[in-house]
Amino acid sequence: MGLSGRCDLVSEQDANPFDPARAWLLLRRSLVGMSVKLNTIALEHARTLIQAGMFVADERELWSEHHPSTAMENEFIRANGFPQYSSWFLAINSRYEQQTRRYWEFPHGDFDRVHRCALLAAESGARERRYFEIELAARELVALIDSRDPTEPRSSRSVDPDAD
Repeated sequence: MGLSGRCDLVSEQDANPFDPARAWLLLRRSLVGMSVKLNTIALEHARTLIQAGMFVADERELWSEHHPSTAMENEFIRANGFPQYSSWFLAINSRYEQQTRRYWEFPHGDFDRVHRCALLAAESGARERRYFEIELAARELVALIDSRDPTEPRSSRSVDPDAD
């Protein structure tokens, strides 16, 4: 049976482990229930923080320095719980239990402020994994920061030569 055949009639138990039909069945099953989705609560939380001026207009390379450590994440969870923790992550991964750190993906800040560098990293990571909804959300938030912080020089922003 070829890959374009009726592989949905093959059960996992009956199929040869090296059978292309079984491989297609397993791939199709993993794609049907895409497990990573946009966390709309976190998106709204980030928008609210940015509109209130609670952001850092930094560059992509800085996220490795600004990213909260595992100890900081654990302390935040102990002090605030998973509902508050979840508001700092643009995606949820339903392959994991909700009350675990692995369930929440693509952080947008450091539990205090939104970081532009975190959003740039999220946008890039989401694009690589083809999580287009998350990529667009991160891009929207970067644009919101850029529009609220016109004094921050950026390589992507044109500089007015008459400003001097």
